[in-house]
Amino acid sequence: MEAVDDPHLRRALAFMRMSVRKPFKVDDVAQAAGISRRSLEYRFREQLQTSMAVFMRRQKVEEIKKLLLQTDYTLDKIAESVGIELQQLHALFHKVDGISPGKFRKANPTSRVTPCDLLR
Repeated sequence: MEAVDDPHLRRALAFMRMSVRKPFKVDDVAQAAGISRRSLEYRFREQLQTSMAVFMRRQKVEEIKKLLLQTDYTLDKIAESVGIELQQLHALFHKVDGISPGKFRKANPTSRVTPCDLLR
């Protein structure tokens, strides 16, 4: 999480972090932050040196990576878990990381939790 002094940006970042597994739009983030979309986009660029779209993509990919590394979920289940279609998951992951999610998982073997493990 980025450290920021701006209370509107803090609210926006908190909303985005809490909503990473749901589909949302920039307008939703602006509403949660209590400022206009234009003002929020400006603050993102000025204070975080990135656009909201890039930040949102990176955040979603980080959540996907977490699920790839920590669970035994199929890619379909991971896509469903983060609120996107499987095709979008592949495109998003490749755009941000330059590899497929399957290759990422194979390159980073760890002990994974299976859905049955979560019930124990």
